[in-house]
Amino acid sequence: MTALPKPQIPRIVELLRVSGQGQADRDTPADQRAALDWLRRAFPGDLVETIDCGAVRAVSGAADLNDRPDLRRLAELSRAKAYDELRVRHIDRLTRHTDPRERFAIFGMVHDAGAVIRDASGHVIDPASEIGEVDYFLQTLMASRERTRICERTLAARRRLSAEGVPQTKLGYGRRYDRKTRTWHVVEEEARIYRRLYADVLDGKSLPQIAAALDAEGVPPPRGGARWVPNSIREMIGAENAIGFHPSYDYKIPCPPITDAETQRKALAALRANATWSGPRKVKREALLRKLARCPECGSLMHVAGGGTQGKVFYACGSRRKPSGADGACRRYHRVEAVDAAVLAQLRRELRDPEKLARGLAKANTIPGPEGQEQVEEIRAELAALDAREEKLTRLATIGKMSEAIYESQAAEIAKLREGAESRLSIAQGRAEARERRAVKARDLMEALSDAARLIEGGTFAGWRRVVELLFSGEGARILIHEDGTVTLDGGVPVTQPASATGCS
Repeated sequence: MTALPKPQIPRIVELLRVSGQGQADRDTPADQRAALDWLRRAFPGDLVETIDCGAVRAVSGAADLNDRPDLRRLAELSRAKAYDELRVRHIDRLTRHTDPRERFAIFGMVHDAGAVIRDASGHVIDPASEIGEVDYFLQTLMASRERTRICERTLAARRRLSAEGVPQTKLGYGRRYDRKTRTWHVVEEEARIYRRLYADVLDGKSLPQIAAALDAEGVPPPRGGARWVPNSIREMIGAENAIGFHPSYDYKIPCPPITDAETQRKALAALRANATWSGPRKVKREALLRKLARCPECGSLMHVAGGGTQGKVFYACGSRRKPSGADGACRRYHRVEAVDAAVLAQLRRELRDPEKLARGLAKANTIPGPEGQEQVEEIRAELAALDAREEKLTRLATIGKMSEAIYESQAAEIAKLREGAESRLSIAQGRAEARERRAVKARDLMEALSDAARLIEGGTFAGWRRVVELLFSGEGARILIHEDGTVTLDGGVPVTQPASATGCS
């Protein structure tokens, strides 16, 4: 008698997952292991690996594939075709993601491995079958919807508790909250350190100095950190809970204050005034043509550069910063003070001449060719005539007064003429709309330029800068600073004359 072949023992990969410390505390991992152990006894197999990230950290079933080390390991085993069955206590241990693409990425892994999925009830999902695909979709969809409902219930509960005065967000430094008695407590040692932060800031100490001093004294930083961080100190100084209001899900819950609102306001003002947060701030040099002027040689933007200890400021071609920057004109430096003075003098002259402004605006807003709206009406009349011709042609063909060959020839000609007319109509409508937009822009610009003249006469840098941006930040506008210090203003509207400035190199 021929011996029957022995049944092949499947290679097994088991996956366990907990989504939070609460699950771990409720022995959910142990429950999962017990269920998988029962599966191994009921359906024997060769255990290849147990993927258990819960031993290291909790992993959310709603996390993306790239954020889940357990699934990245499963992907490696799938590429190696190292298993025949993927076993889980329940399908929601694999995924609860709301995006079906993320859910089916796992389905694809198992399919590529030529394996199946088996849960603790013994139910099998075979990715190679159509019913398996539908089964997987429905089960993971239900899992994702259940997670959505859990999140909604959790959010509603947290908002309700916040409304009742029970904090649901991280507590402020120096305070504790007893959820059983619903009472606040002050941790006096931490509160003393917190008050010291305000005193140090008001004394003029910088945040890095305060942090270094606390570290040197061995004061434990907030929330178990390794050291005190200036950014964290600044957040503590401005925190609402410091003055007795703990924010929690759009509610402000009264809590024991560390300081009063006036002290907090003074401390924040001291931070801004003394730049104690990030150290001394760089003073931005005033330059009228910053990020507007260009080098005429290479087209690069002109940068604003300091001139050493004397405090002089220069315009210089940005290509000088590049290893392959050009030589010659691109290496010239031009005094900001001289260039800006020459540009302002020219702008004053231009803005005082209303007729020149009007001519410049008219030129800039002229669209060559026929008037847009008139051309639109002409083409619409042409299309109406083609419609009438086609209607007559159809009527003649219907009553048998025109042969089919002539009808088709005439209809093709009308269709060709209509296509050309519709194309021209689209262009004409675009021109008409552009003309209208430019007319509106011209009116707005004239009003703005009236204000611009007043701003320039006012003599403030902010006003001058607004005028230059108005004139030269649009498409086609240019400001060029030449090698000899000459400045060419070409904004189209309305300044077209060159201004000169003495260049320094």
